[in-house]
Amino acid sequence: MAIDYETFFDITKVFASSNKKTVDHNTDIDLTILHAMETMKDSATNANELEDLLGNYRKWESKNVSYGSRFESLYGTWLSGDGRDIIGSASTTTTNIATDLESYMSRDAETVLTNTIGNSIAYSRAGDGVVSTLTQDYLTRNDVITLICTTAQTISVDAVFAVRTRLEGNLTETVTADGATSFSKDVLGITGLIVDAGTVANYWALADQIVITTTSDDRSILLDMFRDFYTVALPTSATPTISNTLADVQTTFPGSPVDGQEVVINGVLYRYSLTSTEWVEAC
Repeated sequence: MAIDYETFFDITKVFASSNKKTVDHNTDIDLTILHAMETMKDSATNANELEDLLGNYRKWESKNVSYGSRFESLYGTWLSGDGRDIIGSASTTTTNIATDLESYMSRDAETVLTNTIGNSIAYSRAGDGVVSTLTQDYLTRNDVITLICTTAQTISVDAVFAVRTRLEGNLTETVTADGATSFSKDVLGITGLIVDAGTVANYWALADQIVITTTSDDRSILLDMFRDFYTVALPTSATPTISNTLADVQTTFPGSPVDGQEVVINGVLYRYSLTSTEWVEAC
């Protein structure tokens, strides 16, 4: 029996939108905190005000995290009940149901909107080794991954790097800088990372750092939610078969719309029609 993807994702988008708003809001709060620390750090007279200000912002951020968790819990209840029935999954846990969904979508050639991902790499080091391989998938998030040399390289010993990330904290896994051993981590969106050894007289030294900044434009609220909640990458396309967006409030019509995209302008709901290539007032 064919899966009713339209019903499944119409409901899912309500929760995906809440996840997107929570993540974006917390990012804005983080940026505000950084700005406050930078602008007020040298003023002794503002020390108490800065401490109180940061305390309030962190409470605000904590509340957002709590709300995000509650939305995730609500969606998990729906996914393991009615959602599971709609897609015909026999699994009982939300992560396994999400994995089944990815499999069914691949089978049925269904896709959600693609995120554009990328990275930049900076070195703080004595050694001249480099990252020779870095491959990512659509589980990639906006994160800063720091590799810190904890075992110095010698003629007979490979350098070892500890891994810390802004979003995940300290990881238990390490990276060996031998030019061959590949490191991967689903939650970071890294499918392959190889760090080369330094050359003679330019070995990796203790405390040398490699800072990898990973980026995702997070255009797809559906892809983002399954990535953030279940570490599952749904099939993607630049021209997806499944509408990505929930009605959003704007002052002008967004550019490059997809079929079925919705927007609210001046209190009126419009839906984009690929057939007529225009925004049509919804009934």
